[in-house]
Amino acid sequence: MRATGDRVDFLVRVVGRATAMMAKMKEGEDILATGPLGKPLPELEDPVLVAGGIGVVPLAFYAARHGGRLLWGLKEPAPGLEAVPGSLVHETTYETRSGTVVDLVAGKYAHERSYIACGPVPMFRALLDLVPRERVILLAEGMMACGVGICLGCALPRAGGGFLRTCTEGPWFRAHDVDLGRFLG
Repeated sequence: MRATGDRVDFLVRVVGRATAMMAKMKEGEDILATGPLGKPLPELEDPVLVAGGIGVVPLAFYAARHGGRLLWGLKEPAPGLEAVPGSLVHETTYETRSGTVVDLVAGKYAHERSYIACGPVPMFRALLDLVPRERVILLAEGMMACGVGICLGCALPRAGGGFLRTCTEGPWFRAHDVDLGRFLG
């Protein structure tokens, strides 16, 4: 979530063997990492940052560096998110008990110029039903097994055929470049 000097802090959601091992690590332990992978997010003027669950991590980092209005959906408080700078304009569904993060968008931010979204596929689907896809950047969450585009483990279906590799061509994509029918199901 944070990188300063020679220190990097991670917020990890345990979903498998590798993240379980990371969650057990102590401060100061060494980790072998490759990165950053892909391309950096574009700097947009005052985007609405729509985060579902753990998707808040990259978007909070983006907001701290470039600005934007950060909205995130949480069912309960998440440990580690105290690091989100208090100066950010942000709203959470946990604090306001306002339904989903897309409900927050619908209530106040449905007619904005640009959106960056990171979260689960159902959140993407609901957001793209609400706002024009030409205004949306999708930040893909995916397993990056090889990190160099060979294995296609992180691939998303490309509009017009083929695939977009999250590790080399992503991790962000303009929503109209992704075959949303195949991706969203």
